[in-house]
Amino acid sequence: MANKSKKEIKFLGPGFNWMKIQGIIAVGVAGYDSPLPPGCKASVQTFDPGPACMGGPLLVAKGKVDTAMTTPPWFGRMALEGKGYFSSPLPVRALARFPHFDQLAFAVRKELGVTSLQEIKQKKIPVRVSTAPPGHPARWVIEKILKTYGYSLKHIERWGGKVVSEDRQRGRLQALRANQIDAVWDEALMTQRWKTVTDEFDFSFLPVGEDALRYCEEMGMKRGAIPKGRLRGVEQDVPTIDFAGWLLFCREDFPQDYAYHVVRAIDQNQKMIESVFQAGQGLTGSIDPAELWKETEIPLHPGAERYYREKGYMS
Repeated sequence: MANKSKKEIKFLGPGFNWMKIQGIIAVGVAGYDSPLPPGCKASVQTFDPGPACMGGPLLVAKGKVDTAMTTPPWFGRMALEGKGYFSSPLPVRALARFPHFDQLAFAVRKELGVTSLQEIKQKKIPVRVSTAPPGHPARWVIEKILKTYGYSLKHIERWGGKVVSEDRQRGRLQALRANQIDAVWDEALMTQRWKTVTDEFDFSFLPVGEDALRYCEEMGMKRGAIPKGRLRGVEQDVPTIDFAGWLLFCREDFPQDYAYHVVRAIDQNQKMIESVFQAGQGLTGSIDPAELWKETEIPLHPGAERYYREKGYMS
């Protein structure tokens, strides 16, 4: 539980992308000329990014860590409201939202001739899908969407199809070239791996239907769209679930001065954070404190809001 006598601030930074950001923030608050009380330390923890992303709000609420990151930001709102993945409301507050373009995509090889998610169910098409692993937000959302069409990834396997996640990071292109998969259902559209596979192979991007979108919105998700031309094969805006934005958050009782200094560390290290990301690695815009407080989906922590207002970033 957060309190003013804390001797260590624990940052959760799963995966390379968030470890970079949380590491820089940790040094910013507890490094040279630290504004924290003498003897106060900062540490960054990491484990499997999927479960950490989904479990972050629970870990913060239980006081296991002080700040965490998740995506999409609407997942934080789900936690706050106790909807969807969460069985009861959690006391979370926003510190910042980092620029990150992303949308969920249901891409299938054009040669299959599939035009909708419903068609897969109707014809029991044995698609061979590369997707996110169990415990990952994208996998969870995909299963919820498929449920509205009356099937699941397990049904696809029963029809003779295949569902794999081992090739997700490095082997997807090789699996396509070896004709081992013919569909990619996943997020992280800003990554180079999506551009590489869609440049080499012809894909159709299947829309998420209106009934499925409404169902997802009732659970707390947010609808979005893959913009026309974003990738080769996206011939029109494709309705889907929004995965844009990285939310940095904490407990509502995180000490105000600490929240203030976390945001201060981001502001003072804008260029350093930007410099550790190459194109296609996740951060898809500049670090602008005048934008970081916007569209967080959950209320700002008062300490964070105080910093944004004091510096003129928020009126």
